[in-house]
Amino acid sequence: MNHSDFDYIKYFTAHEVETTGADLGGVEYETIHMLDRARSIIGWPIKLMKNGLTTGNHSSTEHPEGRAVDFACPGGDPVKVALALSLVGFHGIGVYRNHRGAYSFHADRRQSSATWYGTKSSPRSQWAYKQLKFEE
Repeated sequence: MNHSDFDYIKYFTAHEVETTGADLGGVEYETIHMLDRARSIIGWPIKLMKNGLTTGNHSSTEHPEGRAVDFACPGGDPVKVALALSLVGFHGIGVYRNHRGAYSFHADRRQSSATWYGTKSSPRSQWAYKQLKFEE
């Protein structure tokens, strides 16, 4: 991405992306564009997480390729957030609930579908994962 790409992004700024620690040039436009569309559907602010784009310790290859984002949506309905991510075309969707009950999210543009729900019972415990299912 470059600064002029943000002329077409409604809810995020270049500064906001750079504040995560990401190199703006390493983030794919489509990732932020899709997140922008999801934000419009959710109707609630999204807070990009520090090291939640191209930097940080991630097991997925999508993060360093600029195809993934981690964020919080304080006060937003986690079900609505997950459904909006799916609706705009993210195929990798993770919903996390920490030991305090706060939610955070992962969204990526992998080719095949993968959805999960992670919970943590205490600050020092490991994440416990289950498959997240979207049912009609």
